[in-house]
Amino acid sequence: MGGHIFFQILVAAVRLNLFTELSRQPGMTLSQIASTLGIEEKPARILLLGCVNIGLIKKNKEKFKNSWISERNFNQDSSINIIPIVEWQNFINYRALYYFTE
Repeated sequence: MGGHIFFQILVAAVRLNLFTELSRQPGMTLSQIASTLGIEEKPARILLLGCVNIGLIKKNKEKFKNSWISERNFNQDSSINIIPIVEWQNFINYRALYYFTE
């Protein structure tokens, strides 16, 4: 079950532009991230906890930054991002879970 949940965490983070925002403003706190993403702190905390747990972002004290893989692959500003592949997997292969981030 971990793989499915991990993928849904990745999709939520990609759809909310978490990795792009952390690339542009590394070292943001939970409250800064929640504000930047336009979500409340509790869902932001859950998303960040999941992303840290699976190695997509790093936490140092109360500040967050992208892991190298997220910086490269899930950041919209990266010329080699694989966001279209993530979206294809989610919207075609995981169609039943389309509303996970709402």
